[in-house]
Amino acid sequence: MYLNKSLYNYFGKEDEKGPASFDEIPRTMKGHFILNFYAAVYRLINHIRRISQGGGDDLDTTFKKYPFLLNYFEEMRRYFPKRADWKETLEWWECEITAWEDQTDEHLPLRALAERTGISFESRMALMMVGLVDEDSRFGTLIAMLQ
Repeated sequence: MYLNKSLYNYFGKEDEKGPASFDEIPRTMKGHFILNFYAAVYRLINHIRRISQGGGDDLDTTFKKYPFLLNYFEEMRRYFPKRADWKETLEWWECEITAWEDQTDEHLPLRALAERTGISFESRMALMMVGLVDEDSRFGTLIAMLQ
């Protein structure tokens, strides 16, 4: 089960090399959007995990009901740090995206919005989560279930 394990326990073995770097993600608006999109999806998955502790479906059941969500999760997990728990990985996303942003002078609309308005990374993620349905309509069914 995903619910009671740290990310490390089901993502990899200690003798495996560390996670791939975001260096392979093009430093473009599109690359930046993709990183923020996946960070928002991770937050949604973490939210589902947390509310399941109060009696809802566990994460495994949710992944079975919504296999597209598992596909996103499996796609992003190769980047996760070894031996990180859910909270640490939330923090890791912000650090890694910020470091990625710092390595480009490219205009990145999400970064520009944050700089001009002073919104936090968490607020940026809230905006991204609102738009998940626009990027993949399957999130609509999942979000309706969470209501």
